[in-house]
Amino acid sequence: MPGKRAHYARALAAKCPYCGQRVHRLNSQKFYLQSEESADADAPDADAAKTEAQKVTPDRSWIEEFYCPEHGRLWLHIERLADGTVRSRLPEASEWKKTKLTIDPDHINPSVSAYTLRHSRQASPRLLQRYLS
Repeated sequence: MPGKRAHYARALAAKCPYCGQRVHRLNSQKFYLQSEESADADAPDADAAKTEAQKVTPDRSWIEEFYCPEHGRLWLHIERLADGTVRSRLPEASEWKKTKLTIDPDHINPSVSAYTLRHSRQASPRLLQRYLS
């Protein structure tokens, strides 16, 4: 059974943009970036054009949440290049607008208290135990 464990070679090895350590996936949803043409089209007839654009353009760029043992939770823009390598960096504000059903985490909801915001940014004790032990 050759190639049984070949998926380990294709594993996503993203690094923290601050410290350079390997970051761990949190099994969060991937928010794929859409092209400008499909993001601007909101007419009902444009649905066919959207699906055609998605079929033609492979999903090689997305935003996903990761965990760094030193910096906690962070969002990264992941881009899979043509040769199979992965490039990761912090997402820009314009890229958040290209995704659907997401909010920009840098713009805080004013109705959320500082205590709630601070604790939502921390890693849960279960994550700390899993990745630091």
